[in-house]
Amino acid sequence: MNALYVTVSIPLLLLLAGFNHAHGLTTFGKTQSNNNAPPPQPPAKTCTNHTTCNGINGASCVQDPRDHHKKSCLCGDNVPPQNGICKANYRGPNHRCTENIQCVEGAKCVPLGKNPPPNGDKACKCMEGLVESHNMCNGGIPLSALSGLIVLMSAIARTLLFN
Repeated sequence: MNALYVTVSIPLLLLLAGFNHAHGLTTFGKTQSNNNAPPPQPPAKTCTNHTTCNGINGASCVQDPRDHHKKSCLCGDNVPPQNGICKANYRGPNHRCTENIQCVEGAKCVPLGKNPPPNGDKACKCMEGLVESHNMCNGGIPLSALSGLIVLMSAIARTLLFN
């Protein structure tokens, strides 16, 4: 029975407490220098609608994740195009599309507004029951709820096994 508690409690403790806090200092107490940092991203083109981004293949006019008060021409992964080119394989929610296969998992390509294609644009939208989160369509429970559920289940198992 103790093996069950060990099996359940160790992953739970690692999940809640985190297990990789030692990477901040080197062996001599000096902080690590980050000379290999990628160059800063150029700012994305500001836009008001999808037609503003027509010259950039694969870009859509979506809310900028770095500044929620403006819209920018971003690639499907919410990153500004590099040299006018988008390298994203899939497009997140609210990004322009022509077919479902272009959208992230859990999203489908649907017409925007009242005009059906070819006159109107289409965009990836999360399917019913899923919500947009970090440029993905998610329907799972949050990690905090999952860890609480694990604690609850282990308490129930203990009660059932020892009573």
